[in-house]
Amino acid sequence: MGAPEYFAPPPPRPPLTTYIPTGFEPYAPPPPSQPVPLSASASGHGGHAAPPMPVPLSQIGFPLDPTRYYLLGQLEYYLSPQNMAQDFFLRKRMDSKGWIPIDLLASFNRVKQLTQEYQLVREVLMLSSLVQVREHFVRMGGWEQFVLPDAPKSVVEAEVGEDSGYSSYIPQHQHTYPHQQGEDGGVGGVPGVPQQEPGEWSHTSGVGVEGEEEGEEEDEEDDVVFVMGQDEGEGMWSHEKRA
Repeated sequence: MGAPEYFAPPPPRPPLTTYIPTGFEPYAPPPPSQPVPLSASASGHGGHAAPPMPVPLSQIGFPLDPTRYYLLGQLEYYLSPQNMAQDFFLRKRMDSKGWIPIDLLASFNRVKQLTQEYQLVREVLMLSSLVQVREHFVRMGGWEQFVLPDAPKSVVEAEVGEDSGYSSYIPQHQHTYPHQQGEDGGVGGVPGVPQQEPGEWSHTSGVGVEGEEEGEEEDEEDDVVFVMGQDEGEGMWSHEKRA
């Protein structure tokens, strides 16, 4: 008999890997990625990193792309009371009505980092509910407290005319009160009624249109009574005794 044959065991099988797909994650999309400021690249050379770009304060009813989103936030920050209280350079560029050239804002480094297009800057400013845009100028809300005494006279509203939308409010329906002088010198447009100061009205002088009409009715009634007195021959209804 020969020696028994030896059979080596088979090599171990590699572990079975089964691909299990991840489930759907119903999360909101992340906010727009913030672009890296130009000054942040200089931080490695001893500079300080720029603060993060501000987000818009205006409530926009539709989504904005990252450029418009951060551009709107940056422009609203420039025109905010918080910044204007310490930004003397920007206040010096205000005219007497608070208008600032849009191209000045478009020339700032943090704005140029986002876009080089002037028209885009103006378009984004028009989305803001905190500022007013007129032609090539913009002004903040509450601009009156930041205008310098030596600010140049504004020519913006004079150029756009009365239809600019920012002219003085004029009521659609004007009510004429009794103490106001009418076109013919009377009171409240009633001829023959002399003008009196408020508080001087009396029953004898008459009040507006109703006072005059009541006086006319009394005159007509007196005439009728006077005629009846003559017909009846009685003096008790005569004009003299009534008076």
